[in-house]
Amino acid sequence: MTVLDAFDHIAALSPDLRQAIDAGRAKPQRWVMQEQKLTDRESGERLYKEDKPDTELEDEAVNSWLRQADCLQIADTATLQTVISTSSSKWRSLGYESLANLTIANIHDSADDLQLLWSCQQIEEFLSKHQTTLLSAPKHHDAGLLLIHGMGSCTAIARLVTTLKPRLVLLFETDLDLIANRVDDRSQNEQLLLALQLAGSTLFLITDTDGDHAVYHANLLIAITSLRAQTYCFRFRFREIALADELDKRLAGPDACLKALRYLGFFVDELHILMNSILSFTHTDARIVSYGRVNEHERHAVIVASGPSLADSLPLLKVDRERFDLICCFSTIGPVLGAGITPDYHCHMERHADARFMQASPELEAFSRNATLLSSANVDPRLVQLYQNTFTFLRSASTSSALFASKASEVIGSEGSEAANAAVVFAVLLGYRTLHLFGVDFGAVDPSSAKRIEGALHHSERTMNLAVEGNLRATVYTSQALKDAAEWTGTFLNPDLYEPARGSVENTKVYNYSDGQRIPRTISAKPESFNRNLQGSAAVNCIKAAIEKTDLQHLGRERLLGCDLPARIRLQCRIMRQLADQPLNEHHHDLFRQSCADRNVGTMIDQVVTRLFGGTLSRIWIDLLVLSRLIPQQAEAEWEKHCRHILLSCINSMEALSLEMLSYSLSLSNLHEHKLRSVLEEMEALKQI
Repeated sequence: MTVLDAFDHIAALSPDLRQAIDAGRAKPQRWVMQEQKLTDRESGERLYKEDKPDTELEDEAVNSWLRQADCLQIADTATLQTVISTSSSKWRSLGYESLANLTIANIHDSADDLQLLWSCQQIEEFLSKHQTTLLSAPKHHDAGLLLIHGMGSCTAIARLVTTLKPRLVLLFETDLDLIANRVDDRSQNEQLLLALQLAGSTLFLITDTDGDHAVYHANLLIAITSLRAQTYCFRFRFREIALADELDKRLAGPDACLKALRYLGFFVDELHILMNSILSFTHTDARIVSYGRVNEHERHAVIVASGPSLADSLPLLKVDRERFDLICCFSTIGPVLGAGITPDYHCHMERHADARFMQASPELEAFSRNATLLSSANVDPRLVQLYQNTFTFLRSASTSSALFASKASEVIGSEGSEAANAAVVFAVLLGYRTLHLFGVDFGAVDPSSAKRIEGALHHSERTMNLAVEGNLRATVYTSQALKDAAEWTGTFLNPDLYEPARGSVENTKVYNYSDGQRIPRTISAKPESFNRNLQGSAAVNCIKAAIEKTDLQHLGRERLLGCDLPARIRLQCRIMRQLADQPLNEHHHDLFRQSCADRNVGTMIDQVVTRLFGGTLSRIWIDLLVLSRLIPQQAEAEWEKHCRHILLSCINSMEALSLEMLSYSLSLSNLHEHKLRSVLEEMEALKQI
């Protein structure tokens, strides 16, 4: 078996390794065996420093590790009980009696994952009714995630795989020559391949030399299978590498489970953003923009968000207003107009805005009539129709992207969750290559000052007690959600992490004048340098040019009807019901695979129904599966029956609501008939409960 044959069989390899093999840059002959030790022919250094044969050292390491059973149960009992208790109390506070009460009208724009909340209440009631005390340790710990730091022999890795039977193996090794050498041995190679096949494991090689890249790619792979949230993490080090500590902290840290659960998606969210996009593309002139559709230009863009540091910079922006185009994030519009500054663009993300906000005063209403809206394709269509022009982009985090994208590269990745993230994305898509950020704080100078700028349209409750590196000072404070938002912007601006964006972001320069947390891939700059950094900005305002140069795409209901979504939804739910009626155990992963929100396989259209149900049903499945390992033997039979009841009830509810949403969306002849409650009305209704 040749080296290339081995790579083809070992599973999805990292692009840089494949490229190195194809280009002949990976040289397995650089590593040679001298006195039973693998030695670098060029430097004379040995792979292992100890004075024993490599095979003996690896055998001792593997035996020692397996005796210690060094595994981490990520979704532990305490975490699960916290999730269950919180979700159950949230369901009760909503005032619903059961899933049968749910209709499109009464869940419209609710950010609550109602099927998950109901299932958690059912779990809590089961534990209480049966007076069940969960086991402190699980009965099984296979089918987990194995992290291997450093390339050992294929024989040693095969032993680890055979014993642990992990579903996913991430092997981190930056020396491409070493990997090529280790898999060049036919007998070892076949032994590893057989072990992977028998254990049902998939091996990924993470070969990035940059720590951020390695963590990003590993996170992506783990997120695909949601392993952080449902099972175990095994960590093995063949040798010390600089990246190992960071990987352990980021991939298997104490908050790994909750973070994975938080970002898996919500059925009600997915349902209504899909409805919004259907109505927007059918009844408005919203147009999709993506990479390659707009020519680059020299005009600079300024992005203003509602961080408190913006207040001191507003006079500066007013003086130089004609020298740049201004993108205003959603809630910032009040203070900006109040300072006598009129933005060129107003940027929204779904759930951040409401038509009634923009009609709350004559000034806001007049502004929207003459403004250009930048939004995700999922924003409420009643908001879209208030603006003169609307540009949208297809979010990787939304179901509707799969429906409306004509090719995968049109879906924008690493777009984040905040309007400030979206504003950076739009600036790049509209051809701006020099950006200036003001008020994009993503944090506060101290925990007590965690507020938006005075006069902002929206004031969310935020607790900022996480210390991070500041942009203009050593330390500031933020929340986990805003820390993630800053990292998303840095990821989007990284040309090595998202191939479709490479040409655009390679030439993009981003100055950050905000007094908040440091944003990766941006240039920290003091506000007084703004005038100097504006040098070279084109004199002509680019709004009209951007509209004319954009390859506009308007998709009508013919595209939607051609997808035959109702039939696909019924088929998907029929499959999931059959799987949910089978025993739930460690080795039964088909239900999870059917529901998992995996964006990287299958056709774009097929992913609509998968992702619509994926996040919610996957999390319910995770809770039930992990708890099943902790249920005492005397309660197992009743627990199995209860699990099937929960899963089937949720699948039935999700199917009924999905079909009702599609029927409603396609029945409207114009937006004046769209009477469902808006975001603001939903918020007001919840306050009265």
